[in-house]
Amino acid sequence: MSHGRRGSRSWRHPLSLGFEAHRGLLLLRLQWHERAIRRAVPPGSGDSPSV
Repeated sequence: MSHGRRGSRSWRHPLSLGFEAHRGLLLLRLQWHERAIRRAVPPGSGDSPSV
């Protein structure tokens, strides 16, 4: 009998749930920063110098 929403474990340590939420927020921030960088660099300009 499993009451867990994700996975087969019915009980999880409260700190692990907080860590997973914090990790999710960090990943969202990372994606947001990547998008902001892509918008700042015009397409076709490239960051590697052409030789």
